[in-house]
Amino acid sequence: FSAEEALAMGLVNAVAPLEKLDQVTRELAHHIARHSLEVVALGKKMFYEQWPLDDWKALTYATEVIVRNSKLPETVRGIQAFLDKKEPHWQDGIHREEAFTS
Repeated sequence: FSAEEALAMGLVNAVAPLEKLDQVTRELAHHIARHSLEVVALGKKMFYEQWPLDDWKALTYATEVIVRNSKLPETVRGIQAFLDKKEPHWQDGIHREEAFTS
């Protein structure tokens, strides 16, 4: 597939010319890192664990993980920040303003 075809199919998040690849990659990394690293890690783990399962088992597994994760303090903090229309303050020890100055 071409990059444009992969984008149209949802296989990639963005397509960038080579001269802008570092910038686009950095922007995507910053977007992901704005979220709780604990929750991002749990989401990645869930994705890779459900990948080999058939559709029904994958859906059942994902549902169980999502329900369980919805009770985590970081998840509750994120939901509350969303409802309050504020930026969440994660408890993972990363000062995002400082980390994203590069």
